[in-house]
Amino acid sequence: MILKQKLSDFIEKYDGKTKGYPTDKYYKGQCLSICKIYIKECFGINPPPSGTGSAYGYWSKFPSPLGTVFEKVKNTSKATITEGCIPVWNTNVGGGYGHIEVCIEKGTLNTFRSFGQNWGGKHSHITRHNYKNIVGWLKPKITNSEPIMNKDEKKALEVLRKFKKEKKELKDGNLEGAINAMVGWANKFKEKEKELKEFKENLKNSLKINTELKKENNTIDKVNKQAITQLIVASNMFDVERKTKKGYKVRLKKLVKRDVCKLKSWELLLVLLKRFKLAL
Repeated sequence: MILKQKLSDFIEKYDGKTKGYPTDKYYKGQCLSICKIYIKECFGINPPPSGTGSAYGYWSKFPSPLGTVFEKVKNTSKATITEGCIPVWNTNVGGGYGHIEVCIEKGTLNTFRSFGQNWGGKHSHITRHNYKNIVGWLKPKITNSEPIMNKDEKKALEVLRKFKKEKKELKDGNLEGAINAMVGWANKFKEKEKELKEFKENLKNSLKINTELKKENNTIDKVNKQAITQLIVASNMFDVERKTKKGYKVRLKKLVKRDVCKLKSWELLLVLLKRFKLAL
């Protein structure tokens, strides 16, 4: 995240609050406390003690590891402070302890605005200052240019920007709100994804059952077709046999009628026996 965005989030988070460091039990409302929180949250280093028990010590001692993320810039008549810098007042103010704040935007040659505590009130707030008694400022070594990101980080940033654009109620710099909203949206998506998965599983089971039923129906159809074929064959055979018997009876009647008078007694008996068997 660029410094401009970090600073915006920091101000929105602590504006109007009275903070101490490392917790609110210690040095609450002191100017150096809110600056230490700024250094820790926006630059990722543990802010060191001043070495003098005063805000001025951050300039005079410039304790480590401040040098890893800041460089000292001396105040001159032609110098202008820039966004994210930490201006340091000398011991002529603050009862000999000096003073320290966080510049929130590029200043002019005469004035600038900064965010801090214990100047016009213990709570954190924005104040316009001139350069009187300012010895210099700690200038961040990082810039407001876009950081070098890999492909996945760029994709995540693009998704966040798109989501923030769609959710117009999210104010500029409200990164925490955007992320929380995205988390809620992601959870809803997971729930829908789970429901879709269950639906797919049910559909799969239904298709499986339907396939099994179809196979059973095909088997039944096959058996039915075989049974019908057998019935047709049997019916045809019965018709043939019936027709054959009927034809034989007709021929026999004709033969008997024609030749009965010519038959001998034993031949007549034989014909009668055959006729009797057919009748059975």
